[in-house]
Amino acid sequence: NACIVNGADHLVGLVSVSDILDYIMGEQNLDILRQTPIKKVMTANPVTLNADDHIEIAVSKLAGHTHQFLPVIRDGKPCGLIGMREIYLFAQGQLNNEMDHKNALLSYFMGSELYAVGGSH
Repeated sequence: NACIVNGADHLVGLVSVSDILDYIMGEQNLDILRQTPIKKVMTANPVTLNADDHIEIAVSKLAGHTHQFLPVIRDGKPCGLIGMREIYLFAQGQLNNEMDHKNALLSYFMGSELYAVGGSH
């Protein structure tokens, strides 16, 4: 996937491998691809996310669209792409961090007098 920008670096479209493959399937003469402008293949004015949007918004927008990735916009310019894989990896990392934190707390209290059975308080 790639963001297509104009001379001012503002997003004008999004193109994916699927877009290109869909276009190729409709062509009898593949030599025409050498002269085909990307604007003919890209999705113009794609759905975007703002860099400050919450992940819930990203999931909702991704679920309702055919593209696997959506452009992320900051100050009117694309600054990245996000897809469900990135969201999954983030969530997995958050769960791992939470488990590490819980395990650290458990280890701390299990080794302290506060947690010890019959220990003084």
